[in-house]
Formats: sequence, C-alpha cells, structure tokens
Amino acid sequence: MVEMMLGEQSANKLRSIPLADNTVGKRISDISDDLCDQLTDVLKYSHFGLQVDETTDVVKDAHLITYVRYISANEIKEDLLFCKPIVGRATAVEVFNMIDSFFNEHGISRENCVGLCTDGAQSMAGRHAGVQTLVREKAPHALWTHCMLPRQALASGSMSEELGNLLKDVARVVNYIKNSPLKGRLLAQLCKDFGAEHTALLYYCESHWLSRGKVLQRVYELRNEIATFLCENKNKDLLT
Repeated sequence: MVEMMLGEQSANKLRSIPLADNTVGKRISDISDDLCDQLTDVLKYSHFGLQVDETTDVVKDAHLITYVRYISANEIKEDLLFCKPIVGRATAVEVFNMIDSFFNEHGISRENCVGLCTDGAQSMAGRHAGVQTLVREKAPHALWTHCMLPRQALASGSMSEELGNLLKDVARVVNYIKNSPLKGRLLAQLCKDFGAEHTALLYYCESHWLSRGKVLQRVYELRNEIATFLCENKNKDLLT
C-alpha cells in the first residue's frame, strides 16, 4: 500500500524498520481473534454440528479440539472452532464445561447445535454421564454420532499379512521422501519434467483408514517417477 501511495523508495524505508519481537505474534493473535469472531457470528444464526476429540501434543499435554460444520450462504462448511488445553482430568463434565463456556463467551445458542460426533470413550459416549448426554440436555434436538475413524483403525488392524507388508513398504518410501524437504523438492521437479499429473506424495496416516487408499493410489500414479528418483539417489533397496 505504501508503494502504491508514496512510491517504492518510501516502501523500502518502511521495510528497513525492524519489527519488535512480539509484533508478528500480536498480529497473528489479532487475525485469529478476527477469524473467531467471524465464525461465531455465523453460528449465532445457523444450525451446526460439532466434532469433539481429546488429543495430546508432542509434550503429552492434553487438548480439546472441536470442529464445527455449519451452513453459510447455502453451502455446508467446516472449520476449527477451538483448541484449548485441558487442565486436570479430561472428565465428561470438564469437557462439557469447556464447550459450554465457549458458547457463553461468544453468545452462541445451545439450541442451534443439532449434531455431535465423538469417539466411543466412556467420558464422551456414556449414556448417563457422557459428554453426548450433557450436550443433549442443553440441545435436545442434537443427534449423537459415533466417529468411524477409531473403528476403521481397529478394522484395519486385522488386514491380511500381504496387504500389511505392502502398506509398510509404501510407508517407508513415502517417509523417506516426505521427511526431507530437499527430497520433496527434487521429486516435484522430476515429476514436472516427466509431465506427471501430481508433484507430491501424500502422508501416510496409521489411524486414518480412508487415507491409505489415497496414499496407495498416489504412489501407484507416480510409480515411474518414484522408481527413477530412488535409482538416482541410490536407494534401490526401497524398490524391492
């Protein structure tokens, strides 16, 4: 904007001014708050469904992640509603209070909640004192759905040995390339030179059954490019 209004010289002077150590962090926080306000303003006037899960980060701290699916401009949209640390034990009451306090803070009506999706843990799915029961006390029209992903992980654990070994080999190849930014860029350039439809592999997720088919399909579609890349990098053992 400065360049358009005052010219390139003034813009360069502005770029030379060093930022304070917290300037970028504050700007990110402001953007995050604004996005949250935009989302909650929509939820005040729209029915929505929640997907709730407890997870841990790399230092084993527990967090509650909540996604929301809603209707806006005649389109179904999905966004991250909030991710908050869980203090103490992740009981059903504690999880429900975190959701309820968020609704109170942003003026969202509980009656707008028409769906809830959780895993099968007792604290989430319990009929008498689970999160789904507590939510439906405030939102009587909400329907509870048992998330399919944990069940997919259990089902995929009993796959045939041949398919299991195949997935392990594919995961080794994908991780070898995806774990190195340089290898990823080199493969992308090779795919462009070959005129391939795709230029990158997909990450293999152990707990997400649906992603495995997409990973296998992408590896198959780029099989020639991957074989050439591994040969050029003297890693033919990954081809066997």
